[in-house]
Amino acid sequence: MLKRTKIVATIGPASNAIPVLIRMVQAGLNVARINFSHGTHESNLFSINNVKAVSKKLGVPVAILADLQGPKIRVGSIDAPIPIKPGQKITIGEDFNMDFDITTSVKPGERLLIEDGLIEFKILKVVPTSGKTKGKIYCEVVNGDAVRARKGINMPDTHTTFPIMTDKDMDDLKFSLKQDVDYMALSFVRGPEDVINLKQLMKKYLPKGFTMPKVMVKIEIPSAVERFDEILAETDAVMVARGDLGVELPAARVPVIQKTIIRKSLEVAKPVIVATQMLDSMIHNPRPTRAEVSDVANAVIDRADAVMLSGETSTGSYPLECVQTMAEIIRDVEASEFMAEECLFMGEPDEVHASAIAGSACDLAHGVGADAIISVTESGFTGRFMSQQRPHAPVYVLSTNPSVCRQMALLWGVQPVAKKWYKDPTALLDHAVDEVKKAGFVKKGDRVVVVAGRPTGSRINIVEMKVVA
Repeated sequence: MLKRTKIVATIGPASNAIPVLIRMVQAGLNVARINFSHGTHESNLFSINNVKAVSKKLGVPVAILADLQGPKIRVGSIDAPIPIKPGQKITIGEDFNMDFDITTSVKPGERLLIEDGLIEFKILKVVPTSGKTKGKIYCEVVNGDAVRARKGINMPDTHTTFPIMTDKDMDDLKFSLKQDVDYMALSFVRGPEDVINLKQLMKKYLPKGFTMPKVMVKIEIPSAVERFDEILAETDAVMVARGDLGVELPAARVPVIQKTIIRKSLEVAKPVIVATQMLDSMIHNPRPTRAEVSDVANAVIDRADAVMLSGETSTGSYPLECVQTMAEIIRDVEASEFMAEECLFMGEPDEVHASAIAGSACDLAHGVGADAIISVTESGFTGRFMSQQRPHAPVYVLSTNPSVCRQMALLWGVQPVAKKWYKDPTALLDHAVDEVKKAGFVKKGDRVVVVAGRPTGSRINIVEMKVVA
């Protein structure tokens, strides 16, 4: 059975070899995430090139997601863990350093959380950096056992003002654009202005002849949750980054926030990923916990476009098994009563027309028992709105643009099909059916619903039922 929910997997030392990647793609991998918080340009280029080689070898579109680190604050290098205990006084800038100066942002009374909240400090006093004099932050330990090198630091009570695009991010952005990646993930987004700025930078540095990557925002701090509607209006895709989100906000709020983000993203036909710790125990074990299986299943039932693997596939012991397990959960859930067909007539005012036409195609496919829905697109717009409907019938979307084909690999239920340019617009629909038949997805006698825009390049305005000749 063709799974509809897509799988994003982070590629790293455990998974970047071609033989492993081949088996992961065959198991159901759709999007390869390159995490620029780790590795070098050389090692990440190795992963990117291998993903592209495997995609070409198997003839399967695999999107590449470049994930920018953003201003992630970490403990600096220390020779050995520093033991701490509740009530102890400790000074950041003396006992250990951070790799980012936050002395002008934090205030007394605020909290600093280290290692996903396992360690908590209460700030007592702040001496800001001034000229050549480095600042200091005087703290009291609330809980924790030891401060370890390179562990992440969160500031849930602090309103930060420093740019979210660091010098490292600029270097990684320029590098990623040269590799013709398909999505650019922006970390620690605070508002829509961050998305607009990234799009301007991509336009400035995009090599000539390359397709602009889609922007994916990572929702992981309180301001992003508060301003999500504004952010959603500017972005192309969304990731619910539950790791930092569950530290920056009370963990009990995260499930409701996750469901709200999925629903709102679906309403405007923008793909949404659920990420972080989905099969976390499989970093070290060949089988997931029951809670992890339920976590993946609930994201599928909520109709997220994709579920994501992080450390499980980048450095874990069982990268292939993680993809296989996730695909098995997806297929079982999608075959259940919880995934009854729904046609969703949603969208912003200027997109209601596309949503309604796509919904009509969904209704028609359901009514005639169609074996497939076939569509043609040049920009991916039609693919987005057909995916939005979450139809029961498989959706095959044809495009002449290889980058658009790869970008559609993230869309729920969409099987991208690369096609050559067809000059005769009057025979476009028949040509589309022939291409999907040639690819082996439909056969003679199958009923299909075809969706397209005429003239070529216009918004969708045609829905027809055909029998495959």
